[in-house]
Amino acid sequence: MIVTRNLGFGSTLRHPKHPGALIVRLPHKSTSGVINERLKGFLAFVDGDRIRNSIIVVELSRYRRRTL
Repeated sequence: MIVTRNLGFGSTLRHPKHPGALIVRLPHKSTSGVINERLKGFLAFVDGDRIRNSIIVVELSRYRRRTL
């Protein structure tokens, strides 16, 4: 898993044969604890098949999914 604040990172992942990525987009002041809690909550909520072969952007109150 890559955690980055680079907003352009998702566009670099649009290459064939890529398994997908999960991008966390939280405020810059977010601590590692806040990031970990948001990730745990998201992963407990979503079905693994739903995120495969997709770029997922996880935000504070929602997530977005783009299939590859």
